[in-house]
Amino acid sequence: MFNKRYLTGGAINNYCFYKKQNIVKAIYADTSHLKFGIVERLDKKTLFNLYNEVDGKFPKYLGEDNFEYIKGNVIKNSQLNSHNIISMAEEMAIIHSNKKKININQTNIDKRINLFEEIFKYYEINSYVYDYCFKWLRNNKPSFKNVFIHGDYKLNNLKFKDNKICGVFDLEFAKFSDASEDIAWLFSSLWGNGWNKNNQNIFIKRYENQTGYKIDSDNLHYWSVFSLIRFAVIAIQQYHNAIQRKDVELHITGWRIKSIEKELINLLKINCSSLKNNSFFYKNIYNFNLFLSLSMYSLFYSIIGKKSFLNTIKYIFRGFLIYGKIEKT
Repeated sequence: MFNKRYLTGGAINNYCFYKKQNIVKAIYADTSHLKFGIVERLDKKTLFNLYNEVDGKFPKYLGEDNFEYIKGNVIKNSQLNSHNIISMAEEMAIIHSNKKKININQTNIDKRINLFEEIFKYYEINSYVYDYCFKWLRNNKPSFKNVFIHGDYKLNNLKFKDNKICGVFDLEFAKFSDASEDIAWLFSSLWGNGWNKNNQNIFIKRYENQTGYKIDSDNLHYWSVFSLIRFAVIAIQQYHNAIQRKDVELHITGWRIKSIEKELINLLKINCSSLKNNSFFYKNIYNFNLFLSLSMYSLFYSIIGKKSFLNTIKYIFRGFLIYGKIEKT
């Protein structure tokens, strides 16, 4: 029997691992009920086989949904130091240097932006700020060299031992793109406040030394905006995914689109003085009754052992706090 203890799977839990001795079983969630699936997510066969195709400290795929178990610790933003930051830069450099023939489709940046905007329109997300950002992304596209990127490179997808990376996980958003996309995603305020300027400089310097590739500050700024838009799209999809999966965590992930919008205003210095109260309009996103219903379902699943009880309580409490702030604005 596998011990169904959640090990890893990222914020959106598209697939996660359950442990059995030195083997873990991956559960790849079905999202076919969503109009677009989970945007840019690799299909199961491509994803699982990819672990054996690329260089890096990835768990080996053993077949039949089983993976090698890598022992190590996930660290928090508060635990960042020069040693583990350097290790992260070195590991990203290895991933980006993959020159093998990798079996994933390449998509250009225009198609990605168009898809994001289509999802916003489909779910009736009306926002002057996001509309402005879609235009900005099209008008400021950087020139760059495509490399193989992880696509979700951040602390909770990495394991460490003695300040050295020993495991890298969650390749479901891997693709070919600018190296700066991975770096901007890692540095994003979406994951907390650990990446101050000093930590960013340590990372970039080591990455540049390892790869010989200069990170352009304008490119990094572009991909910082792109990362926020990309996560907003995922948040919208997970809000609707929560209804099918009866998951309160996914539900309140959708509520982050308003805070992301405010970050975009600051990042691009968007002038909203003429908008009055019309800049933030999200039809059917902030549904308190649905939140209460999903909270009850999640509590039930945690009581019968299908979810972590403490995590469920944490997300319900967070939901009440977020909704309280929304009501005041």
